[in-house]
This record gives sequence, C-alpha cells and structure tokens, in this order.
Amino acid sequence: MAKDNMKEAKSNGKARRHGNQNSGGNRNRFRGTSSKKSKAILNLDPVEEPLKTTSIKIMDSMDNEVKVKLPNFRDDDKQSILLELCQKSISICQTYNLYNENGDWKAVAQAQHRAMYGECKEYWKDLLNDIRDWGANGASKHKRMCQRLCQSELGERVYLDQRAAMRAGLDYKGHDHEKAVKRIYTINNLMVYLAENATKFSA
Repeated sequence: MAKDNMKEAKSNGKARRHGNQNSGGNRNRFRGTSSKKSKAILNLDPVEEPLKTTSIKIMDSMDNEVKVKLPNFRDDDKQSILLELCQKSISICQTYNLYNENGDWKAVAQAQHRAMYGECKEYWKDLLNDIRDWGANGASKHKRMCQRLCQSELGERVYLDQRAAMRAGLDYKGHDHEKAVKRIYTINNLMVYLAENATKFSA
C-alpha cells in the first residue's frame, strides 16, 4: 500500500509539488524573504476604500467650510482600518492647524469617537475624558491617545510582529513596483501608531 502511494505521488518521474506553490496569481517579493506565516496587519496589497465613513466639518484659513471624512471602525473590522482612522485624524489636524491654543483638535477627536463602534469606542471615550487642557501640547496628546488605542485594540505584540515582518519582507500582488514602494512608505508612517513610543524605520 505504501508503495502504491509513492507511485501516485510521482508523475513522469517528477515528484508532486506539495503545498501552495504560488497558486491564485503571482505574488512578488518586495524585500528579503518573508517568514512562513507573517503576522503583519499592514501589507503591500491595495487598500480598499471604507464602506462607511463619518463626516466632520472644518473651517480652513479662509473661513471656508471643508467637509472631510473618517473611516468607520468596529472591533471586528480589518485591523489596518483603525490605523488609517488615526493617521487621517492627525493629518486633518495638521493640515488645518487645529493643534492650537483653542484646542480645536477636540472636534476631530470627538469625530473619531463617532466613527468607532464596540469596545474601542468606550476606550476612546475614556481617553477623551482624561484630557484636561485641549489647548496645550495637542499634537503630542492626540498621537499618544491613538497609540494607546491601537495597542489596546490590536494587542501588545502587534508592533513587534509588524517590524519583524517588514524586516523579513512583505509580499504584494501584481507587478506595479512603483505602487509597492509608495505603499511601503505609507506602512512605515503608520507604524508609529501601533504602540506607545513606537517608531518607524529610518531611511
């Protein structure tokens, strides 16, 4: 019986290839050799547009009302969405100079609360309530809030796992190397939200 099985495992003198040998389309290696099972929550594949968003109105420097959108996030959503939510929120505050003495970034932080559903929403509410002075060190406070949220929601090892996966190499679909390079820069910038005091790779 064992001999019969050995014969079936060969075809024209060649041993059968076991496991997934690049099935389901080509995947290119961006850098290095990836681990057998990557634990990275950020990868080089195209980012899907969020199905649901939360709107917030901002006044620009010319007193024009600008409407911006934040991606909604639930506890069971794709984890990278939470990072995109934090990154976009901070980007809005920087673009429209909301880290000021008036503490205008509070409106964006409150919009983040509206964009969340589940335990993450309750945790963010606690972080909001901890802020006593919105006009002082707004940028640092906002970043730290996002770091604490992501570490609480995603786990304490997610930052280390992402760094390890990036050192090993990330896979991506297709052959558009330019998009892959742009995405790796985006991922590197998002890494700072994965944990408190997290840093990105230097150039």
